[in-house]
Amino acid sequence: MNSTARFIQPSPARSVLALALLGVALNLLPGASRPARGGFTGTIPTIVFGPLGMVPGQTARLAYNNTFGEEPVAVELALFEVFTGALVAGGKGTVAEPGKGVILEYTIPPTPTPDGDGVARTELLGVARVAKLGPDGEPLPRGLTDGAASLEVYDGLTGETRSSVDPKDSGRGTVAPEAAEPLVDLLGFGPVGLIDGQLARLLVTNPSDGPLTVDLLFVDAETGVAVSGGKSVSVEPGTGVTLDLDAGTLGLALGERAEVLGIGVVSAVDPKDDGVASLQVIDGLTGETRSSVDPKDDFFGEFGRATLGVR
Repeated sequence: MNSTARFIQPSPARSVLALALLGVALNLLPGASRPARGGFTGTIPTIVFGPLGMVPGQTARLAYNNTFGEEPVAVELALFEVFTGALVAGGKGTVAEPGKGVILEYTIPPTPTPDGDGVARTELLGVARVAKLGPDGEPLPRGLTDGAASLEVYDGLTGETRSSVDPKDSGRGTVAPEAAEPLVDLLGFGPVGLIDGQLARLLVTNPSDGPLTVDLLFVDAETGVAVSGGKSVSVEPGTGVTLDLDAGTLGLALGERAEVLGIGVVSAVDPKDDGVASLQVIDGLTGETRSSVDPKDDFFGEFGRATLGVR
């Protein structure tokens, strides 16, 4: 990494506070307040946001609004650190009345860097669990709600939104429980533009119960030629993996721009396991996320799948 990229790289530490807890429950805090008269039971729809990075001086805001609902709904919001699975904010339940919203915010405390140089950056995963309420005031295990949700990172001084991501339907994959075939999930991101002084970061986190095998690569959007070394790793539950592409390695002239594609292949023995992924463009000096894109479901046709050697 050249001198333009000076923020500190996160360490993919293992932790028992795994993000696999997301698929079980968000009742993580002893004595945490419960929505209505009770807590979430059964299979509650889970909405996942990110991963999305932030630096000191910024605030992450996870918001849910019961926009079009005619009845109150139970809501739990939480923010997790991607590489350790640690809960950094939220985990308590509340009720959103029709037309009203719930907001969870997290600001990174000032963090001195180990060598006094660079910026400490945190990668977050946002989670919202939303359920209709039954006649007894308890959250129902199933049932769609008509709400709107977002995860934003904004400047703590100006209030300006720096980056945002759309919600994903689930952090648990979309394969039916009775499916017997192992998961092979193709992820296509972009194209996104890079200029000198920026990085592109592919990030896959594992909120599942079992390990994932993740392959990551960047290619030139015009020629299809690889512009980064590939990475193939096993990602344990509650951890994540990144692949960074520093624009400084691309030999760009002043004012020149590179268009790149992020490619990932996520596989698992258990078809119910899956990853959550994003591609971010990061300012190499400040560590701020300039833009973020989610993978596209229809990115690969038959030719692309054959080229990558997957079904």
